[in-house]
Amino acid sequence: MVTERPIGSPTIMVYAENLSVDAILDGIRAGRTVVKVNGPDDPMLETELSGQRVGDTVFADTATLSATVTGGEGKTLLVIKNGSTTNRIPIDGDPFTHEGEVAAPGEGEDRYRHQVVSGVTELTIGSYVWLQAGESSNGCNCRVATPADYDTALLLVVALFLGWHRRRAM
Repeated sequence: MVTERPIGSPTIMVYAENLSVDAILDGIRAGRTVVKVNGPDDPMLETELSGQRVGDTVFADTATLSATVTGGEGKTLLVIKNGSTTNRIPIDGDPFTHEGEVAAPGEGEDRYRHQVVSGVTELTIGSYVWLQAGESSNGCNCRVATPADYDTALLLVVALFLGWHRRRAM
């Protein structure tokens, strides 16, 4: 049974404007994170949703949802909406980009994310971005991350790590 794992496995990456604590925390608050389940050599995943972005919420009636995967040729890109996989796209290039138009719901918001898999094995998991109709204003009703959101994200990362570690130990 293997009990040791190299440092950086899994790896969590944060998109930040610069290498400062404030910029990194801003990236986390904006939902600009990626989990590479097996470590830094897993594919890179970058998700974009067009429209006016405030934190992790985009305000637009329709938007372009895109994902760019680097180092994932031969794998599969999953498009996930509100927790359900809506599309499975074979990754046939490097870099690989997939785009699709999405419409905001009449009420509330939809959440989207991407994931790179090999068979049923998760390799790279992107953060959710929320799509809400209309425009943001300074007094908007936009979604703001709360401490409970960060607790949930931390629990997800710990659960992924434990599941991965348990699978490796078997």
